[in-house]
Parts: sequence; structure tokens; C-alpha cells
Amino acid sequence: MSTYVFAFIEINHNGEWIIADNLVEDEEYEGKPVPKNVAPWWWGKSAYADIYELSGERGFPADLSAEMLSFINEYWQDANRPSWLLMSELKLLQEDANGRCPAIDLILFPGALPDSEVRLVFWADQ
Repeated sequence: MSTYVFAFIEINHNGEWIIADNLVEDEEYEGKPVPKNVAPWWWGKSAYADIYELSGERGFPADLSAEMLSFINEYWQDANRPSWLLMSELKLLQEDANGRCPAIDLILFPGALPDSEVRLVFWADQ
């Protein structure tokens, strides 16, 4: 059985975390608007295990955005091993983790904000 990874970008706007992109209608969720999953299609069990371990196994952030909290409460109360990384941490891990940090295209992230104001929230389905 395949492991599916879910990753979402949040930005800090005036001291409050919000999702970085507009909600998108997704057939997986009955066509309802949900946050955009940016996890690369090839991230699987081993890639997820690496990024989860490298993140420090933090769980969901305490200040999760309202959109993400609603999405998780509706569809992912059983999310497996959630965690998160600031953009600054993700960049360091991709440079310094001896090839263990799974690559993610940094172009997906907003470039106009400081790296400490952008984060990736992620989990696996199993």
C-alpha cells in the first residue's frame, strides 16, 4: 500500500498564519474548496520518514491557520505524524542534510516574504 504525503504552505500575515494560496476545488474532497497540496507526487514513505525526522517531529503548529484547522478537523483528524518546517529551516536542511531531506521545489513558496514568515505543514496518510 502506498503512502500519500500532504504538504501545505502557510504565510504569516500581520501576525496571523494563513494559507499561501487560494483554496482549490478538489475531487478527492467532493469538489469542495480545500488548501492546495504541494507535496511532490513522488514523496512516499521513505521521503516522508526523512523529512519528518529532520523536522524534529513537532506535530501541528499551535498557531495553525483557520483554513488548515478547518480542513484537518473535517478530513484529517487521523493525520499520521504531522509536523512543519519554516522556510529557513527547509532551506538549511536541503543544503546540509547529506541528501536525506527530500527535495521540494522552492519556487512553490512565496519569495517576497522573509523565510521566517513562510512554513510548510505536512503529514502522511499512514
